[in-house]
Amino acid sequence: GQLASSTTALEITRMGLLTGTAAEITPVTRINKKIVGNGKVGNITKKIMSEFTDIVMRQNEDYEHWLTGVN
Repeated sequence: GQLASSTTALEITRMGLLTGTAAEITPVTRINKKIVGNGKVGNITKKIMSEFTDIVMRQNEDYEHWLTGVN
């Protein structure tokens, strides 16, 4: 079933992250007490986190049109 294949995919994954309004970009280093990859934040996740921060802090003009200021 879908749950079984989802669980299997999670068990063999080497890197993961969660996204959300409050979580923004959150690295996944463990799933059900099992270490994901080497248990450290991966380089791709670090890059995504850095790019995201630059965008929301208006340090990347290429994506400023994505943002709406709040007064």
